[in-house]
Amino acid sequence: MSPDYRQKDFPPQGPAPSVPGRGMVPFKSTSPNPPHNVQRALDTLASSGHRVIAAFGLHGGDRFLIPNGVDPTSLTRIYPDNDTPRVIRRGISIPLTPGCFLGLDLIALPSGPTQVEDPGVSFIESGRGGRVVLEVTYRTATNTTTSSCTISIDGSGEVFAAEPPNAFENMLTPPGVVAWPWPLVVDAAEFAKWGGGGVLADFTLSIYGALRPIDGTVVERPWGITVDQAATTWPSNMYTEAGAAYSQPPIDYPVEQLTDTDPAAGTLAIHRALLSHGRQLGPMLAWWGAGTEHTHTLADWISYDGGTGDDECPPIGQISQAWAHVPTLAAPDNNQGGFAIGHYARQADRGDAFFDGRTSELPVWVAVYGKGDSAEFKIQTGDPTGPEWSAIITTTKLGAFEWMVEPGWLEVGLGPEDAPTLRLFGRSTDPGDRWDARYMYVFFRPT
Repeated sequence: MSPDYRQKDFPPQGPAPSVPGRGMVPFKSTSPNPPHNVQRALDTLASSGHRVIAAFGLHGGDRFLIPNGVDPTSLTRIYPDNDTPRVIRRGISIPLTPGCFLGLDLIALPSGPTQVEDPGVSFIESGRGGRVVLEVTYRTATNTTTSSCTISIDGSGEVFAAEPPNAFENMLTPPGVVAWPWPLVVDAAEFAKWGGGGVLADFTLSIYGALRPIDGTVVERPWGITVDQAATTWPSNMYTEAGAAYSQPPIDYPVEQLTDTDPAAGTLAIHRALLSHGRQLGPMLAWWGAGTEHTHTLADWISYDGGTGDDECPPIGQISQAWAHVPTLAAPDNNQGGFAIGHYARQADRGDAFFDGRTSELPVWVAVYGKGDSAEFKIQTGDPTGPEWSAIITTTKLGAFEWMVEPGWLEVGLGPEDAPTLRLFGRSTDPGDRWDARYMYVFFRPT
């Protein structure tokens, strides 16, 4: 790292901070050091958890899009080819945690077969396997770059590449991958460009071949923060000694500052750690996509838009002037499924502004990818049949799919155990008009 830059790498730990083992033994005197061992374990400046940005897979469904054990030699296409993408999720303008980038995690069964068109009038098998590809565009105020990452799953060894008889023992979990924003040869300035905060991400998630995804997620993967030495805020250890982390348990209080040039800021670092670990699901609070495994067949994907090769998932929609619950197209009801939008994303240092001790009002962005000549889409928490006291409405008058992004405030719970339910609705304001939606997201809006 160039002397003009300062960097702090995040420790390679899992979804929660790694806390050392028990620090006290019963019937022995208490030492002041165990609490500080725990605080050192929390010394991350930003959460090292892998925050979920979007999810895909079966989601409790009873079947995959890929048929199970059907002979690939047929007169019609029943399996996908190797090269045509099926876009199952999109995201736009998602603010990333400083020093984090988008990656993929996947649990899947062995893949099925793929098909090609025979020179005659039938289709034949062309191989076995499937993959999921994440393409990400990172944006700052002055820079833009696009990168991608891929996870591949080998084909099943069963007859016609069927699902294995003991699915639980044959689930595959490959190592996670990351769409890094920098090239192979990286200098300090490139690290600082993307690892200093203020980065937005747009992503497209596509499936190729005969993948059988059980549960997949687009996640934030922590890497590290890099800033120029001239920056007003540096990444720093919670406890420092000569500009480096303590090599032994620290003194009994957090150091604020060792020298005029070494901003340790011990209590502030503790506050930042607690702040970031309290935002377990930030920035994404809710996600929905029409491209879910068990809700369509391959024929639906191929025939949508008249078989013109549209690679997007078939949308959900109808002709209706009354609000309809988007995933089921039924009238709004308290028994419909939704998202537990608990108090995960509120920032601790802004509690006075965000809630009054009884409820929590959270600033959010709502993003809808839909179309309609007079379409409206509503994101609402609380009673869907009652007054719209916690709702955000987006509108479009275009006949083609477009992103609608609106700021707003939603009520969320004081904790995940008392979280209100967030539901997604759509309608048309003119009779005879049809509305359609492919993706709907709600994510935290930094203020």
